Amino acid sequence: MNTNTTLSAGLSAENKTFYDKTLLVEAQPLLVHDQFAQKRPIPKNGGKKIEFRKFASLPKALSVLTEGVTPDGKKLSVTKIEAEVAQYGDYIVQSDVLELTSIDNTIVEATKILGRQAGLTLDTITRNVLQSGTNVYYAPKADGTAVTSREGLDNTCKLTVDVVNRVVALLKK
Repeated sequence: MNTNTTLSAGLSAENKTFYDKTLLVEAQPLLVHDQFAQKRPIPKNGGKKIEFRKFASLPKALSVLTEGVTPDGKKLSVTKIEAEVAQYGDYIVQSDVLELTSIDNTIVEATKILGRQAGLTLDTITRNVLQSGTNVYYAPKADGTAVTSREGLDNTCKLTVDVVNRVVALLKK
């Protein structure tokens, strides 16, 4: 190579790219499903399943009581709910050469990326379990017709403030 030659394209060999060592922040979704989950530890050697119990609510007591007469009582109703432990995970492969020579701190960045992946994974698993439930309410059609299945939904079924208020009332009940 002749080092005495100048480049006619405006000294392009002298023009360099500046490398900013501050990495760009990646947009992250807001994880919403896992915040409502009940988290319970299973003791060591306690198996892979956990059982929850839930007592059913009683209906409103709208009958007037008569003095001296004991009303008919209600019975408790309990429902069993089981959950089973499952493992999920991932890892990032890095060489010792990359760790020793990289301009960026790849270990820190890999940890952040894996943390985001773990959060998204847990939130998605929780969402999928919630979606598989049978406690479903579909927005009614525009004419007020109740919808009882996903197949019954059409373009007139709109999520409105009134529909949300009805669902909130059902959930509180």
